[in-house]
Amino acid sequence: MFIRGALAILAFKHLASSGVAAQTTLPAYKTWTSIGCLRDSVEGRVLHHLVTLSDATVEACLDACIVNNYALAGLEFGHECYCGNSILYDYPQSPECILPCAGDSDEICGGPESLSLYQNAGIPFTVGNGSVVQSYGLWQLWECIEENGRLLPHGPKVPIPSDQMTVERCADGCAAAGWTTAGLERGWQCFCGNITQPFPSGWESTSGFECNLPCLGNAQELCGGTLDEGRFLAYSNLPQVATAPPEWFQQGCFVDVPTNGGMHLLPRAPSTTIPSAEMTVENCISACNNAAGYNASAGVTAGDECWCGDYSAMPGVLAQTNSCNLRCTGDGREVCGGSGSMFIYSNPVVALQSYLTFFGNWSLQGCFVDDTSLNGGSSLLPIPSPLIPSAIHARHCMDSCGTLGYGSAGMKQGNECWCGNITTPGVTVPMSDCNSRCADDPFESCGAVDRLQLYQFEGTFS
Repeated sequence: MFIRGALAILAFKHLASSGVAAQTTLPAYKTWTSIGCLRDSVEGRVLHHLVTLSDATVEACLDACIVNNYALAGLEFGHECYCGNSILYDYPQSPECILPCAGDSDEICGGPESLSLYQNAGIPFTVGNGSVVQSYGLWQLWECIEENGRLLPHGPKVPIPSDQMTVERCADGCAAAGWTTAGLERGWQCFCGNITQPFPSGWESTSGFECNLPCLGNAQELCGGTLDEGRFLAYSNLPQVATAPPEWFQQGCFVDVPTNGGMHLLPRAPSTTIPSAEMTVENCISACNNAAGYNASAGVTAGDECWCGDYSAMPGVLAQTNSCNLRCTGDGREVCGGSGSMFIYSNPVVALQSYLTFFGNWSLQGCFVDDTSLNGGSSLLPIPSPLIPSAIHARHCMDSCGTLGYGSAGMKQGNECWCGNITTPGVTVPMSDCNSRCADDPFESCGAVDRLQLYQFEGTFS
């Protein structure tokens, strides 16, 4: 590119020094007006649509662009003509629009990587530096995906001209064809299909900065990835599981078939009825937060029902994730359970804690004082288990101690597991003293500071 540009500049300087009259920029023609000279690049063109002309002149280029009602036209290298409705890249002004037109040596037709730019009066256009569209109607952004074959093999119901491509047009086109997933690539391509997260093996999320090409139909939006390596922006109009608010977390999707008495997994409807048009996950959780005695769990089902509860553990049988597939009637972008399934959120801060009393041949012995300052620096159980992960619950600890051949297992401080063989554990305190939540299960207790929650194996190890 540099050699081509340098030769063009040298040729121009030679003509000027030989006494040939310098060319001039045509200031206006019909409805067109010159708006300057912009830097351009083959890596990312200011205007996307190339028009082939036998003998390029400014007038011929502008006439070609007006046929398709383009807002912008530009000439480059003396013989190239481009049209568009968006200045796709916000390049700086250039002083190098100096080359004569191939079809009229008295006119300037751009320069080396420099574009003589014209605007068609009354037709709006956009300028680059686009941003990612996060949502549109029921469509939501998934992520920027690295191309590996063709994940979305279909097209929109009606083909979209490349120069009119936007996120909205692609999404509408895919929806009209009955697809739930839309992907945009290279700034002008739209693909459709039906996929669910996570993406199939071999496909991976990549940096959003790699999906940085402006849409040809609206430079203020981004339409996928690079020209040399496939990257596409994926959108879905399937309802998504809502993010839990602070202090709450997702329990999951559970089978919820009311009994003959009409009882759901979570037994209490919120005291304030939520109108169907306002049913969202956020409104359900807010309503359950105010349900005295039933503010530990909130569940949405059937698209428009909210139920509250005080469960201290997983409330039932997990359903397949896609069983919770109904849109919330107050926000179609969110999942509000399903038919015969409930998606449940819980708040461990207010949930009742439980003490695991039996696990296989292990049984709870109680909560005991285990203050090393009173025991000569020793714990009631002397062996810290080396097999325990950083996030534990009682079952982890008993499994670990049993694997090592010990008949006693105890938890302290929510994340410590100790093993040994003990018959006289010491001073008993109320179970409420063992009130540290397990690191891997906030609904279970795992001892406390200077308190050992002790389990004993009853039987013999095989």
